Amino acid sequence: MFSELQKVFKSNIKSLEILALIKGRKPGARILVREDEAGDVGEFLNDRGISTVKSDFKILKKDEGPYSDFGEKIKADDARKGYYVLYLSKGRNEAEKLKSLEAKNDHYNLGIALGYPECCCRFFCDNFSKGNEDLTLNTLKNSIGFSFGFHSNIAMRHFDVSLLFHFPCSFGCEDSIEIAKENLKIMEEEDGEWAKIFRGMLKGAVIYSPVDVILLRRAKLDGRKVHYDGIMALKQNVLYNQLKKEDFILVSNNSSFRIGHAEYSSNIGIMHFS
Repeated sequence: MFSELQKVFKSNIKSLEILALIKGRKPGARILVREDEAGDVGEFLNDRGISTVKSDFKILKKDEGPYSDFGEKIKADDARKGYYVLYLSKGRNEAEKLKSLEAKNDHYNLGIALGYPECCCRFFCDNFSKGNEDLTLNTLKNSIGFSFGFHSNIAMRHFDVSLLFHFPCSFGCEDSIEIAKENLKIMEEEDGEWAKIFRGMLKGAVIYSPVDVILLRRAKLDGRKVHYDGIMALKQNVLYNQLKKEDFILVSNNSSFRIGHAEYSSNIGIMHFS
């Protein structure tokens, strides 16, 4: 079923989220769908036992990545092509509740209704705002150290790989890690090859900033040194070129590191996942 969902939703993460919903392992979901595809997607989900409720507004996405939900809210009758929000659950009443909670800007209870841990819902409410919609660095700041288990790696969502559909309150959040393990189990049951791909992609070191995400492949820790063999990046820039010339970085803490003679410590983070 996972490959079938990939064809419909064109996103690995969204396909996993819908799979968890269909299997009854997630109580609800909130997804963006192109306005000209909303009807077909609704029919597809209804045929699989999922109730869908459409938003009364559209979203103009800021980032056209497959999993980005950030954007400007516009009226439903706006001539510009956008995305509808679809609220999904096994029951119609539950889907309507998701829509109502978002209309009230009740982020905490919306998160609970979507199946997220209470601690992470509180974390979201405390940190999310217009202009601070990506909470990855907030999660890192709220974490101890810079080395974590791969299950909570949300940084790789920019490459359409994640076992979580929310920002964990920390990379060590036990409740989030349990959800991620359950989602990996679901994927293993459906598609072992994709589960293997997810595992491999989620392991490594990630350099993260609001404008850049770089995966250091096959990263290994040696004290404060992070050795790596290969790079995957959203863009090629000065940082990317410096990393290409070296084979390790020297970490001071999770928000400061050195590459050769260049030091990075402003609005940036380093995370190692194993």
